[in-house]
Amino acid sequence: MLMRGFQCHYYLKDKNGNLSNNYDWIHPYTKLSQIAVISQACWSSVSRLPAGSFIYIDNYKTEKTKDNIKSLIDLINEITPCSIVKIKDKDYIEYKLLKHYNQNLILLNFIRNLWNHPGVSHTEGAQELPLPKYIDIFFDELKKSKYKDPLQKLTDANKKACVDYRECNYGLGHSNVHTAKDLKIKHSTSLLTSIPSSTRDFLITQ
Repeated sequence: MLMRGFQCHYYLKDKNGNLSNNYDWIHPYTKLSQIAVISQACWSSVSRLPAGSFIYIDNYKTEKTKDNIKSLIDLINEITPCSIVKIKDKDYIEYKLLKHYNQNLILLNFIRNLWNHPGVSHTEGAQELPLPKYIDIFFDELKKSKYKDPLQKLTDANKKACVDYRECNYGLGHSNVHTAKDLKIKHSTSLLTSIPSSTRDFLITQ
């Protein structure tokens, strides 16, 4: 069953409480305020949003992972406020941004597992990439995890789902997939108290 690609459909609330894909951005060089549009190609626009902002994620439901939505969101919610909210009769994932981009990217990549299957082509007839069973293993391991801490559960499940992975250059930034032997089990405190230079560096550093 094909899931969709790694595109991320999310919005902010405007001053009237309506969802919008426009946001005010201070250009780092000119220091001038300008209106920018959220890129839906990936999570990159998150890097420009103020810490503490809430984003509203759309199009996250798939037939393959629908039964795992609540358990995953509940885990993320133990690290930063995250829940399913209804806006104008439609469900969105409401996520509160942490201070640093790569902190968010690690958690948002786990949320992206709901609709994107790392290591599998999303074009019918295209060549399959590594990890065809990643999604199945990841959510199965989350259910039976021995850990109490939410990020330990997530990083443990990710490590086990990457067991057959051999090419460390796939999906950098677009997923938390890396060579399993290098991945570490990380505690939530280590994420909240660090400024990761990249998702990969955080996930493979003890």
